[in-house]
Amino acid sequence: MTSTKYGFNGTYDLNAVAELRHQRLLDSMANNPELVFTSPRILSAYSEAVFPTIFFVDGRLNNRQLTIDAARHFFDFQMMPADFHRQPAPVNFTIVGPLVSEIFNKHPFTPGVNKGKGNFVLMPETPALSDFCGIYEDIVLRVIPGQYPKPTGALKQALNINLDFLFGAVSAEHNCK
Repeated sequence: MTSTKYGFNGTYDLNAVAELRHQRLLDSMANNPELVFTSPRILSAYSEAVFPTIFFVDGRLNNRQLTIDAARHFFDFQMMPADFHRQPAPVNFTIVGPLVSEIFNKHPFTPGVNKGKGNFVLMPETPALSDFCGIYEDIVLRVIPGQYPKPTGALKQALNINLDFLFGAVSAEHNCK
């Protein structure tokens, strides 16, 4: 188990998170012929990885160290541990960003895609993980047009509304233009 091997006192902490995220990426590069690990997936993969260290750690401790006992309560028993306290403050980019950077920096890599199993092709033009404005721009100029080449009607309206929401969140934290 990753937590036992890499985490402080066997906890799922940022060191264990970094090792698990890295191993999952290497496994996907070796075995998933359709792997696409570019923006926005990179950002979500690393944000998802730190999620348990934020939301499942007792807010009184707030030490980013999820114990195995607490994890079992949440995931096996589907309940909070006895006397569990939530996070003491709202969570936003200001909290998540540095944690994502910390785990990414332990095993940095260049984004890319698999062209068949085990054939990872680098895509260095993909925005860096820390470039939230660039990731937003990449979503608008590459991702959305690739998935929805000529949206019309309600779909186009929904895409624009959701992109506006995303832009509002990203620009509020990162001064995107």
